[in-house]
Amino acid sequence: MSLMPPPTAVDVPTVRGVASERQAAKTDSIQYIRALAALLVVFYHQTVYLGRMAGEPGLHDVFGGVPGLFGVVAFFVLSGYLMADIAPKYQPATFLVHRITRIYPTYWLCVVIGTWFFAWLWFVTKPNADYVPNIAAMLFGRGEARDTLRLTLAPMVFPDFPLGIEWTLLYETTFYVMIFAVSRAGLLRFLPHLALLWLALLVAGIWYNPGREGGYTTPSIATLPFFGINAAFIFGILAARIGRRIAAAPAIAAGIALLALSELVPHRLAMVQVAAGLAAVIIGVIGLERAGRLGSFPLLRRLGDWSYAMYLVHVPVILGTFKLMPHAPAWLLIGTSLALVLLVSAAIGSIDVAGYYRLKRVLDAAPARVRSTLAGGFVVLFLAAAVYGLRGR
Repeated sequence: MSLMPPPTAVDVPTVRGVASERQAAKTDSIQYIRALAALLVVFYHQTVYLGRMAGEPGLHDVFGGVPGLFGVVAFFVLSGYLMADIAPKYQPATFLVHRITRIYPTYWLCVVIGTWFFAWLWFVTKPNADYVPNIAAMLFGRGEARDTLRLTLAPMVFPDFPLGIEWTLLYETTFYVMIFAVSRAGLLRFLPHLALLWLALLVAGIWYNPGREGGYTTPSIATLPFFGINAAFIFGILAARIGRRIAAAPAIAAGIALLALSELVPHRLAMVQVAAGLAAVIIGVIGLERAGRLGSFPLLRRLGDWSYAMYLVHVPVILGTFKLMPHAPAWLLIGTSLALVLLVSAAIGSIDVAGYYRLKRVLDAAPARVRSTLAGGFVVLFLAAAVYGLRGR
């Protein structure tokens, strides 16, 4: 199948598409969910590094991986929800170029900043510089081209990544490519049906081979589509179709019940259940805003704007705080690292949001062929990197 649109296609961003994306960015419920999801992931990594670096495993013993899992799954549900709404309003190439613009520039900026920050941190904490990654060595130290492919965010198995959170972005970027392919094939009207088929395949695969789920944080192109965490994208897609038909309060109650039962009654389909539960809660929260019953929380709204930046920077900030305050009590490490995460997120998040909309306007004003070339070239490079990565496993 050609990656380029037919010559007669009109690849111009529609007014509906631009308005829809801007409306999503202004929707309080979605911004609140983004903020809370990011804060859950931050808290999870704080508990992890408290145990590893400060010898204080108590919080992690209590909460385990639940905060991090719930945060990541909530992000994926939102992604499925928003992409199902946005993709039909754009030509396929324009849709994908917007997604590339949203993810990669800020990610690469944070990798550059992280490289310099960790080099400085190593210098000031040596000879006790354990836990401080060497990003330059990670990407270029062995002289192998494969190592630099981490920066493509294509699904490849690596023991580590520059910012320590990239495994989730591998799912995100692959999902965008999948939506692009469905759109390019003219099948977006069948997206909910395709999502249900994908869900059936996931459930069958997990049921008959539950042990395979253990590798979901190290996916390759051959395994990524079959891990249960993809149920979050699927339920997000379905939520975009049926969400308006479900009352807010019952949706939230059902979601909370599903989440609670997933912890009380563990089973092999628990990941799918968590995705369904969080999708129900998200449907309910969006429904509350639609009904005018959602309160106003300006700080959460602002944190929602900065949530992607917060996600990218929080592990380096936590590591740096814990390294520079080695003898501080746990409560001070938690409080200080959170405050610094918010400050750094505010700085980079402001650049992120402003830069995204400015670059998007430039690309939208460019000729359609430019967007088509960028989208097609990206897909070719993305898939080539992912397939090449299979050789080094």
